[in-house]
Amino acid sequence: MKNGIFIKNITMNSMGENIITLICNSCGCDKTEAQEYLDSELQYLHELQELDDLREGDIELACSNLGLDLDYQEYFINRLTGHKNLRL
Repeated sequence: MKNGIFIKNITMNSMGENIITLICNSCGCDKTEAQEYLDSELQYLHELQELDDLREGDIELACSNLGLDLDYQEYFINRLTGHKNLRL
């Protein structure tokens, strides 16, 4: 079981690094600014989740706001379902 978590965390880190690169390419910003944009979207989604007002469209909108394909919804879902403290 621990190995499964470790592998999932490595996968999440790789996906997160790829997301940062994609955000940089999309908005023409540096990695620090891209991380801030990502953190902001995640914070907003987390707040909606705490209010029990999170909808699937909110995750789609987060992807769109960051210039990401909808394929990256999995990353946001994983971050909201137990990987909240995982940093890139």
